[in-house]
Amino acid sequence: MVSRRAALAHGMTDPAITHRLRTGRWQSLFPGTYAPFSGPVPREVWFDAAVQYAGEGAALSHQTAAFLQGWREDSGIIHVTVDARRRVDPQQDLHIHRTRHWSAQEIEATLLPRTTPERTLLDLVAASAPDKLAGLVTDVIRSRLTTSDRVLAAVILRPKQRHRRLLVPMVTEAAGGIDSALELAFAKVLRRHALPEPRRQVREVLARGRAIRLDTLFDPYEVVAELDGRLGHCTAADVARDQSRDNAHALSGRLPLRFGWVRVVGDGCEVAAEVATALGSRGWPGRPRVCGPSCALGHTRSSTNRAYRREA
Repeated sequence: MVSRRAALAHGMTDPAITHRLRTGRWQSLFPGTYAPFSGPVPREVWFDAAVQYAGEGAALSHQTAAFLQGWREDSGIIHVTVDARRRVDPQQDLHIHRTRHWSAQEIEATLLPRTTPERTLLDLVAASAPDKLAGLVTDVIRSRLTTSDRVLAAVILRPKQRHRRLLVPMVTEAAGGIDSALELAFAKVLRRHALPEPRRQVREVLARGRAIRLDTLFDPYEVVAELDGRLGHCTAADVARDQSRDNAHALSGRLPLRFGWVRVVGDGCEVAAEVATALGSRGWPGRPRVCGPSCALGHTRSSTNRAYRREA
């Protein structure tokens, strides 16, 4: 990418720049920025042009920064943040964000200046609906670009952060090993019904050296709950892998359960009832809590769950 200012500083003239643009040897990107070649313009060149156009102190942010850091898809729109005291006109496919809370520590010193993962997360959270927050938090923590402690420290420095009351407990949950939005929803179901806390993301090596990872393991009752999110359970190979893992649990004497988005999010009380029944069959001495008048734990006909209801 070549800026008009740099071209003039190196001895070119306005007519020479105009000639190159007219003949197609150069391509105009954003005002005052050019691609000094013909043909397709790589995405990174557009990113560079956006930062150069936005001027001093600008950095790629929001979805664009998350894409460059590898934990979000490219939205197609380039997002750049500048200091609120500066005025930069937006352009087609370029969104300019202005902020009063801006420091050099929040910009990664890379070839393409961009916000840090922590700042990127907080910016995306501020621009998102509440139901999107869990996915954002788990995506950035799972990427291992940052940690829960660093995110919490960034939140502390932004007392007016949007969705702050929702964000802090979600980040804390991520610190406890919950690394997907579905796991977070499942954890809320367990706690709402006073069910035991499982170990999460447990790696085990089976016979003949085969390693598997358990989404959740309820010790010492040998009950496993596998969670089928949107990703990783779509192809025939994925189904075969899940079946093999369930069989391995059964052969080792464990009781495998499997839940997906629709049931955990839309029918959490039934999920809790099934987990409670499985744990009870393996010796769990506790009793689940009925969370409300319509809770499945309060309407089941089984004798076991009638006892649960009386206790609640």
